Amino acid sequence: MRRRDFLAAMALATASLATAGCEEPRDDATEAADLMAGVTRAADDSAGPAQVATSVGALCGFGLALACASDDGASNLLVSPLSAQMALTLAANGAAGTTLSQMEEVLGGPADALGASLGALATSVGDQLRLANSVWVREGYEVEREFLQKNADTLGADVYQAPFDDATVRQINDWVSEETDAMVTDVLDQIPVHAQLYLVNALALDANWADPYTTDQIEDGTFAAADGSAQSASYLRAEEGSYLELAGATGFVKAYEGGTLGFVGLLPAEGHDPAELLDALDATAWCAGLASAEATRVVASLPKFSYDWEADLADPLVGMGMGDAFDAERADFSAMARAKDGSGLALGRVLHKTHVDVNERGTRAGAATVVEMVGTSAEVDATEPRRVTLDRPFAYAIVDLTTSAPLFFGIVRSVA
Repeated sequence: MRRRDFLAAMALATASLATAGCEEPRDDATEAADLMAGVTRAADDSAGPAQVATSVGALCGFGLALACASDDGASNLLVSPLSAQMALTLAANGAAGTTLSQMEEVLGGPADALGASLGALATSVGDQLRLANSVWVREGYEVEREFLQKNADTLGADVYQAPFDDATVRQINDWVSEETDAMVTDVLDQIPVHAQLYLVNALALDANWADPYTTDQIEDGTFAAADGSAQSASYLRAEEGSYLELAGATGFVKAYEGGTLGFVGLLPAEGHDPAELLDALDATAWCAGLASAEATRVVASLPKFSYDWEADLADPLVGMGMGDAFDAERADFSAMARAKDGSGLALGRVLHKTHVDVNERGTRAGAATVVEMVGTSAEVDATEPRRVTLDRPFAYAIVDLTTSAPLFFGIVRSVA
């Protein structure tokens, strides 16, 4: 949504909410102020093919580590490395000192280079994927001009200033809902008194299969869930042309329309959990595994599934090595903003909420990451086809087939 249209919609929504029922209009339910006035986005063409390739490796490594750190070992999982890395790069662009170096170590590279290359990567994927970034600042904070400019140039971030009241919660949630086609809603429950900024990424994927499933390719079956139960499932069965063997797992790739994006389904060896598979991989193994996919016939069976997932990523990120950014005494975000009283900032919650729906038409998936800043095809041969039936817990990814960049990593342990 264009910034002007969003602000107008928020003003209308706020007025409607304020006058509903018997409530009097609230003075603090004001329109968010646009801080981008006077900031002109410069075309950032600093990310060439080599830089984009480097950022793909960083995204793979970060995504695999984040998925493993966020998994509870029992339920379904869905993280978007791209959404989380973009939101955290917004924050890293305002960090300094050890805080910055730790964030760059976890994210996989220099913040400046990551911002430019992530922006270039997102643009290259095409119109099946839509991304947006925004920064929300509490009234009373002065945002550094260089921080605004850097995030505008590399990640296209809009910046708003608001009173951080209940109306601001609604505005941020409405912005996320709009940018994810309503797949992700109500990501922010409240604004704590110490919250000073929110750095937000929203991502929406809507991709049809290159070869959609027909009615006669949909069959009823049983899924052996991780809890030992046998669950009824509707399976999509078709012959694909790309077979994978990766870290002891077998799998397949099914392309989406246009051939840029693809679904990767991976079935671990019998008796092994999908988390063990993801834990055994690193960026090099992931990219090499996808690049070495065998062009051969594979009969692939994929259950239809749809679910939502959400978590606060703060603990996983601290465990991955980003500790100083969350420590009120050690965090250094002096390049981002400052309060009138001179107090500093640290990371608070890192709210991550995702949605996925895989069916015979294709895949719809959405993700939002809200970083809270607190004060203080080759030709197919005719050999006997391989078979991959995802009828027990499996891992999957939605990837850019050109670069192997993961947009989503997921684990399905239940289809109920």
